[in-house]
Amino acid sequence: MRKVLWLFVPCFYDCQSFLELQKRANQIAAKELAQLSLRFVLIDDSGGQDSELSTLDAHPQVEVVTAPYNLGHQGALVFGLRKMSQSIAAEDYVVTLDCDGEDRPEDLPSLLYPLLEHEHNLHSVCLAQRTKRNESLLFKSLYFFFKLFFSTLTGTVVRNGNFAAYRGWVVKNILFHPFFDYCYSSSLLGLPINRYNIPLARGSRYHGSSKMTLVSLVSHGFRMLLPFSERIAIRSIILSFFLFASAPTLAIFYSLLLVSGHNLPILLVAAGVLAVASAIIAATSCIFFQIVNQTKALSLRELTTPIFVSHQSELRSEREQRAHDYLASTKSTR
Repeated sequence: MRKVLWLFVPCFYDCQSFLELQKRANQIAAKELAQLSLRFVLIDDSGGQDSELSTLDAHPQVEVVTAPYNLGHQGALVFGLRKMSQSIAAEDYVVTLDCDGEDRPEDLPSLLYPLLEHEHNLHSVCLAQRTKRNESLLFKSLYFFFKLFFSTLTGTVVRNGNFAAYRGWVVKNILFHPFFDYCYSSSLLGLPINRYNIPLARGSRYHGSSKMTLVSLVSHGFRMLLPFSERIAIRSIILSFFLFASAPTLAIFYSLLLVSGHNLPILLVAAGVLAVASAIIAATSCIFFQIVNQTKALSLRELTTPIFVSHQSELRSEREQRAHDYLASTKSTR
């Protein structure tokens, strides 16, 4: 019996892109991954509001999982993976990717290669490391500074996104770790698991443009830091200890200047006050952001409890009925 290759794809009002991705993935799988049976799990991140997805329920290759409301692409992935965890065998293969075309189905064989080569190893994760991005100069500049900021705080260079592959065992045993309630991609990077980094260029969008705003991107960037909270805290403690240890030296220096009759430069005093104020504001902002995202994380965890199973079944029944009505109306017009 062939093992299943599950493709988990979040979708937010982008059905046309998903259909294009499905077509290309089937073509690649038929040529280079014929030993695997391909299944698609589309996570409807519109909360059941995208009427274009109705016809997909009648497709035997596609399973539609409906989020109760917009969770964002990473939250939707975690929601869908946890919902389907009972249907996935530990030996199956799982790939997560965006439906817009930037995660290329043509790269599936390369991403899966280490897992297929080491078939008995169920505990490894393959991450697509981006070697090239088709983005504007402004985005590339901001992303460069974000990577520098991220590396400074965590000691880790981030180059991965949602494009990842692993075995079903990972879904059943690792995807329920609390870190994934915060951020999917950086949890794969931050947890102590065996990883293969696969250099892959980022593709171009099939249709339309990104729906993420600048605020969404900044929020996502900060959420990526949360799985590294312990590491950041340790680095902050070390830095605080260094600053605390240097405080007496600075105090002696200022005292000598005053005793010798020198006036403290106004710019030096202003810089010190500004530094202290900035540190307080930064610390307060981080604490507030941590509290807000803790609340979101708890909400995401609650969505995967049995209370939502009946809700999911109702939405699926509604979709099946709409798909049936659509097909019936199509036949009648013919």
